[in-house]
Amino acid sequence: LPANTTAGWHIHSGFSCSDAGDVGGHYYDGLASDPWTTTYTSDANGVASIDHTIAGFSISDMRPVGGRTLVIHSPQEKIGCGLLKVATGEITHMGPYPGYKGIETVIGTFVTAYDGTGITMTGTLAGLPSSTTAGIHIHSGYSCEDAASVGGHYFEGMPTDPWTTTYTSDDKGAAQISVAMKEFTLVAASPVMGRTVVVHSPKDKIACGLVGKATTLMASVGIYPGYA
Repeated sequence: LPANTTAGWHIHSGFSCSDAGDVGGHYYDGLASDPWTTTYTSDANGVASIDHTIAGFSISDMRPVGGRTLVIHSPQEKIGCGLLKVATGEITHMGPYPGYKGIETVIGTFVTAYDGTGITMTGTLAGLPSSTTAGIHIHSGYSCEDAASVGGHYFEGMPTDPWTTTYTSDDKGAAQISVAMKEFTLVAASPVMGRTVVVHSPKDKIACGLVGKATTLMASVGIYPGYA
């Protein structure tokens, strides 16, 4: 996102980001007025966290938003577009590691899915130390309330610890997460459902979240059609 900026994000009526004509306008069929005055505010690295409630919509029932376009604006133009899709796995929202007092404030969301042979963790994190490779691991605990509840690396019944997995951040402290682990499932053998996920810097544990259900749609936002 543009740094230090407040601009709009809105759900549109279309079902494709392939062409600007397919994105549609603001989606508010049957409402008396357009509710999409929603905005984000980015930080100096161009990162924003969005948490907003809009009454009158649903995922798949009354005034459904599932499958529709999500558009991100700069102050001058539309810059990003994605489709709201029902997540096929379990959602993790990252927050601070208990007791961590450092400068990083990690935010982000990813999905853990099971494909029949193992789990895959995919998503985006921001607020990481910049230009860094460090660890992201599933731990044995079920709570991020205190460090003791987080537990250690989860590999019960396995001969060795497989959690050598890492992220690599860019110069703005953002990273795309894609971690595949064949030894685990969501709820069967070696289940990860409900367990803690820990993100490290090279020196500290800096973020914690839980692998768990959420009534959520996920959108992977790319470039708005025609934006250059």
